[in-house]
Amino acid sequence: MVKNDFNVKYAKPSLLKRTFSDILFFRILAFSLILTLLTIIILANIQFENVDEQIKKQYKEYVLSLTPEPILKKEVEKQKNIFSTKTSSSGPSERFAFKDTTSAITPQPTIRIADIEIEELSHDGEADGDITIERPVTRQQRGEVKLEMDGLMTNKLFEYEIERNANLYIKEPVSESAEKEKFGYRDQEEVYRVIETKSVNIESCYNKAARYGMVKSGYVKVQFKITSDGYILPQSIRIIESNLRNKSVEQCIKKTIRRLRGFEKLDESKGTARIRHKFVFN
Repeated sequence: MVKNDFNVKYAKPSLLKRTFSDILFFRILAFSLILTLLTIIILANIQFENVDEQIKKQYKEYVLSLTPEPILKKEVEKQKNIFSTKTSSSGPSERFAFKDTTSAITPQPTIRIADIEIEELSHDGEADGDITIERPVTRQQRGEVKLEMDGLMTNKLFEYEIERNANLYIKEPVSESAEKEKFGYRDQEEVYRVIETKSVNIESCYNKAARYGMVKSGYVKVQFKITSDGYILPQSIRIIESNLRNKSVEQCIKKTIRRLRGFEKLDESKGTARIRHKFVFN
């Protein structure tokens, strides 16, 4: 009897211990199965293609919205880009050749700014017709003229050509009674100098899109108006021609043009000048 009492006394705790462990195991197993089932249901209801496209779109917009930073700032501080003006007796045309001072960045996309077209009035108040602005050849221009600039191109030839023609862009016949829009005067050298101050920002607009393969080489032609007070009319800025086929780059260029400052204040009689400028990206 004593032996039987001993066995009964110490058998019950062991049985209770095994039962508690089994219950805990089944609870954990059931919780894991429920969690896995819920995860499968949630993932099955997600449209991954739409989510993936939305993520890519938001990421591209975020990248293009970043503030442009000068890429060649250190290089420009060490050695300024120099371009030379060469003249000849055969004609008034000029070529500006840029010296390659940053060979390390040769593979990077470059920008060429060309073709400033300014439409203005003569002193009599009538539109000028078929007038080509040409620089007179002076003694100083017979030698090498060196001007400093903060980086546009480093390894491309640059042809600087300015033309103005009041009736150049009229594509429809205008009746005699129709009132012609008249444009004021603005010095082309001043326009080029002010645009040059934002050339790094404009190049950055293109480089951001080119870095992700969103755009190829091409050009953008922008039109804007400058008042006699030296301010750009925001509503006049528009893209008149472009083969980049990238609205983000075009909008970035328009925003940069809107921030141009430094135009001289002229007399009110000079009127509002209309500028057409072409940016070439390689």
